[in-house]
Amino acid sequence: MSVFPPAAPPSHPSPALARLLAAVAALAIAATAVLGLLLLQERRRPPALEGLTADQRQALARSLRSQSPGIYAWAWYAPAIGYTLHPGQPLSAWADTFTPNELGYRSGPVAKPPGTLRAVFVGDSWTFGMGVREEQAFPRRFAALAGRWAGAARPVEAWTLALPGYNTLNEVAALEYFFDRLQPDVVVLCPTPNDTTSSARVLPDGSLTYQGIERDDFGHDQAVFYRTRAVDSFRSRQRWQIAFAAVRRLEQRLEARGVPLLLFFTGTWFAPWAHWQVAGNGIDAPYVVTPAELSVGEWRNPPPVKHPTPAAHDLYARIVYAGVAEQLGWPALPAEARAGLGDEQLRVHRRSAAAEDWQAASEHYLRQNSRRYLAETFTASAEAWPQTVGLIDAPDGAFGRAAAVLVRRAAGVEALRVVLAPAERDSFLYPLQLVVRIPSPAGGSRRQLTVASGDREEITVEIPLPPDIPVGAAVDVELRVDRAVAGPGAPLPRSLRLLRIEGVE
Repeated sequence: MSVFPPAAPPSHPSPALARLLAAVAALAIAATAVLGLLLLQERRRPPALEGLTADQRQALARSLRSQSPGIYAWAWYAPAIGYTLHPGQPLSAWADTFTPNELGYRSGPVAKPPGTLRAVFVGDSWTFGMGVREEQAFPRRFAALAGRWAGAARPVEAWTLALPGYNTLNEVAALEYFFDRLQPDVVVLCPTPNDTTSSARVLPDGSLTYQGIERDDFGHDQAVFYRTRAVDSFRSRQRWQIAFAAVRRLEQRLEARGVPLLLFFTGTWFAPWAHWQVAGNGIDAPYVVTPAELSVGEWRNPPPVKHPTPAAHDLYARIVYAGVAEQLGWPALPAEARAGLGDEQLRVHRRSAAAEDWQAASEHYLRQNSRRYLAETFTASAEAWPQTVGLIDAPDGAFGRAAAVLVRRAAGVEALRVVLAPAERDSFLYPLQLVVRIPSPAGGSRRQLTVASGDREEITVEIPLPPDIPVGAAVDVELRVDRAVAGPGAPLPRSLRLLRIEGVE
């Protein structure tokens, strides 16, 4: 993160001011190391530091560190991977104490034992097993089932290539880069419903941040994550198309290598949506889907973990076994090993020719989520978190270099009025170049203006709604400025405040 001077400032900040800003920026980086991840997981406003006692600040620091412990290493040798854990550094995190292997993952040695059938599981925190020990997570439970029931001619080993926060592009990149070293005999790729979140970056202290992302791994010029269930916005659909295009390319490369692929849709998937992703993106690999009822309630640990329990992992292992068994010709699980799972829950799917059937159900699901979680207007408030995408303080509306929010298109509305105000009064921020855009399949719309001084109470921009965004769909409203600053009591960079978005008929 940096503070950008104006192109032609009326005066230069004094050396003392420059030193103050540098100190504030350093503090902001340290706080941002974990605040970005906290914002991602919690739909509440970050507390104002100046309003907390010393004890409260220490409690907050412990909470933030639990969200993003300083244990990550930047994968500089293959940046598309994003990060690993520090290889060989013992650590306690996510309800487990372990030592990452030489590649930086919670798994066994890299060298493949002679005569072993190695199944490589690729995924994020659900596959990693956040909140349970490694031996309790479904990859290792799968290996135990295979050892007992598969009747394989050689021992079966599960190798977990997964970390919390990974997205589909990180996962595919990690498998491609480490493929020759791991020598998998079968690959289980485990998509989750938040797999289009931007990849976080590693700070010098080994924690993660979403700050400072100018272009993410999906090609967007800011960190992007959705706090709601899937909605039908153009950007969201675009990111899923990119993710599954990468899965399709991986499938083709594995097929050329003679390595079977199974997709395990884990997490809180709406099953028809998973079927549509496979059908609509031409995926030929077999796949299994976590039954929705087995990812919530008693099957999930309480906050802050909010991930599957050991009992849920046991069931997931049986579902994965069903898929791998079909791929490798192993016998099906006997009745005694099904743990109460029915035939439908253990069903192995293949791409259906009737993609339009899944599309209709998925479109209804996405539109229903839009109605449930998104308003037709936006007003900065504590209730607005579900509408925010990326690093924007919903109660205050403040953002740094870029922000995005979602509103639902209302009938009869042909344009949106976007109302902003300065978040900081520092004169060297101005003139500030502001771009407001609404992307759409046909190209979208765009408005640009110059904020000339910091004494304006409100800045209003009207932007037409692209005609190819239907009524009831989610509209991506994206904002970008050319500079931002961090100030006292505001650990995240700030430039403007988004006050409200309202329809114009």
